Amino acid sequence: MPTPGREAATSTAICQEPESLSQNVKDISTSGALHWRMMCSLVPLHFLHLTSLPARFTPMHDIVGYILRTSRITAVFRGIFTACNALRWLFGTALWRLVSGSTAEPERFPLTFEQQEARSKRFIESLDEDAIASLASRHNDGKDCWVFFSKSGSFNACFFVEFLGEATRWVVRVPVEPVVHDAFDKIQREGRSSRYIRSRTTIRVPQIYAWGREPLTQGQSGLQAYMILEHVPGRSLDTRALVKAPREQRDYLYSQLVDVFAQLRQLELPFAGSLIPGATDGSDPMVGPLCSMHVNEMQLHGSKAAAPPAPFTSTNDFILHQLSLIEEVYRLPNAEQSLEDAQREVFALTHLRRVLLADFVRTDAQDDDPFVLCHLDLRGDNIIVDDNLQIQAIIDWEWAGSVPRQFFTPPSWIAGLGPSYVTGKEYRTELAQFHKVLLAKSETSEAHRLLCKEWDPEVLFRKRLLPVAIMLQHHSRLVAVFFRALYPELFEGPEVDVVPGFFERHENRDLAVEARRQVERSERFTRHLQGMGINTKPDTVAEKRQELARRVEKLKRELERPTNGLD
Repeated sequence: MPTPGREAATSTAICQEPESLSQNVKDISTSGALHWRMMCSLVPLHFLHLTSLPARFTPMHDIVGYILRTSRITAVFRGIFTACNALRWLFGTALWRLVSGSTAEPERFPLTFEQQEARSKRFIESLDEDAIASLASRHNDGKDCWVFFSKSGSFNACFFVEFLGEATRWVVRVPVEPVVHDAFDKIQREGRSSRYIRSRTTIRVPQIYAWGREPLTQGQSGLQAYMILEHVPGRSLDTRALVKAPREQRDYLYSQLVDVFAQLRQLELPFAGSLIPGATDGSDPMVGPLCSMHVNEMQLHGSKAAAPPAPFTSTNDFILHQLSLIEEVYRLPNAEQSLEDAQREVFALTHLRRVLLADFVRTDAQDDDPFVLCHLDLRGDNIIVDDNLQIQAIIDWEWAGSVPRQFFTPPSWIAGLGPSYVTGKEYRTELAQFHKVLLAKSETSEAHRLLCKEWDPEVLFRKRLLPVAIMLQHHSRLVAVFFRALYPELFEGPEVDVVPGFFERHENRDLAVEARRQVERSERFTRHLQGMGINTKPDTVAEKRQELARRVEKLKRELERPTNGLD
């Protein structure tokens, strides 16, 4: 079971109020002497939930039950009870501020993975397959169809429909509202990006037939965003199985992939951001604010600074915003976090900032590198292939956006490992082969020649481009990638000595305080979860595996460290 906290929040970060005000008062009040039961004794009876009164108020329960069973006045009294509950919430908030001496709102915590899954599951189960089939039918001249299959991913519920009497199949995709900040905006961005790529490249992108908003749920009001696309036969690319495939098959796939990347590299835009619909569907795109998966997550969490107000006009602005976004992510509490883990996070963030400011943020006036359109979620699940590894389509362009040229990098999964291992021996070996395929194509293509020069493995690692790009794109991998890739270049001693020693220095006392505050936030979050009866202890087996993996990684780094010619 995942440990509740940031790992869940960084996949679909949604925030919640504490279940009761008592935990907030106990956590924040310096005296710790006030208790919620004492506070409630000051509240008039009609401010409380009448349906949750103790047994001694049974006559009142009878009265309330009789009133609520009387249909003519049910709505009136329920409205009164709703208003009373609102007043009770306002009273509680004001009381919290008085006790804590703060004008800030009560602390808000991220949902656990299980809570997120429950919300998404409820939404998906509420979707009406008959309404979805009817929607598809209306967009195909009223032809009858049925939903023959459905599945859900991280952000979408997909319904596969087949029209009766013919072989036509479509896919109706509905964004899962609990994990998407603005579902219709996401649909529009994907539609604009897909159509632009289809008009400018030969990349196989599913045709889009329609998008919009319709009532698609059972027993709920409101409209749900949707998109209707061409159904592409095939299967998602299994990146773990890929590494076991014959070299000829892998090179064949690489040859197709470099064609995709070479064409995307040619799509230079004046700003960094996401494509948005313009006044017309012409060939010239409009670039709006960048909306990545991480921006979406922090917007769900309530961060006002997560989304940029406009597209980025410079690489510097892009880098600094990504850095601030990472810092916000790591301020989210993580249950059962130790001081050692908090110090590792603060240490990694501090030195990533220093590396970015020293090596990537331009101090001269020539901050004019081009911005290149990028898929930003191009992993195996979004590459549809046949049994011969022929690419049938690249799907899910919902998070596509233009990024600075130096952060347009090769895929991190070609060695069958996660993004955290991009500096490992396995990935370096496979990247060399990937570049070899690209080099062969560069002999007859200017587009491939440009990409071949920029993706020279020696350049990518010497300038730290690849690990930094991974950290900016995969925020949850920050600590792992930093200690594998950047730490050995910046420090000589072992982590167990260098990291604690860093926080003991006088000039780093503010950072030491920040690490302690992070632990305090974790402790409040842990108590909050325990108050709801949620297990905060990580799975023992998973914890042992993580610890073993950490030890193996440390041993690998020690063995790979240069010995300066000494045996």
